[in-house]
Amino acid sequence: MQRWLAQVLILIAVVAVGVGALIWINNEQNCQKVSLLFIGNSHTYGHDMPNLLAELAAAGEPRYCLEIKTVVEGGASLAKHWNDGAALQALQSQTWQYVVLQERSLGPIEDPQGFQQATSRWLQAIHQQGATPVLFVTWAREYAPEQQSQLNAAYAQAAGQQAILVKVGAAWQYVRQHERSIALYEPDQNHATLNGAYLTACVFYTTLLRPPSQSLPNLTDLPDAQAQYLQQVAWQIAQ
Repeated sequence: MQRWLAQVLILIAVVAVGVGALIWINNEQNCQKVSLLFIGNSHTYGHDMPNLLAELAAAGEPRYCLEIKTVVEGGASLAKHWNDGAALQALQSQTWQYVVLQERSLGPIEDPQGFQQATSRWLQAIHQQGATPVLFVTWAREYAPEQQSQLNAAYAQAAGQQAILVKVGAAWQYVRQHERSIALYEPDQNHATLNGAYLTACVFYTTLLRPPSQSLPNLTDLPDAQAQYLQQVAWQIAQ
């Protein structure tokens, strides 16, 4: 099925050198409003993952109208985002319900102390703004599946009792173990295909919005059976 783009979604894009911002606004009245700020890098913006999430939210029941802003830069760490200041400015620019933090893919493994310190600073700042912090637990490299347990542990330690964990890496791991015919990785063995981005969006949808039903229309170019399978995996992981 061709990807569905609801007319009620308006995209405003502001692009600077290395940093992009997107705001998705659903202006219908018969839906629940939710605002999210994403701070991260290519694992966040690949294949317009926030857009996929907005589409899922608008199609589900109950319906959600998402306002999403992203502050993203390829390869950026949370420490870099903190030092650059644009993400902190976005955090303080309005009231957010959720603020999603995504570290560079190998940051929690290669610089665990720096990751923990940067995340702690962000969690404090997010709580000060009255928002709920969310940690985007990313996936291991395709050639090193053993990394997943390390990433899971690092994000869990960083979250403590202060943040929601969106366990995207666990969902990817499940698919890799049970349905290897679904390609989640681009040829670089790091970035997401449309399959991977859709699975990621589904995990965010089921974790943060807690829909009562796991049945959704297929809003992508993926085969219907494949999209349904990825939805079901996300549902299982979020329970």
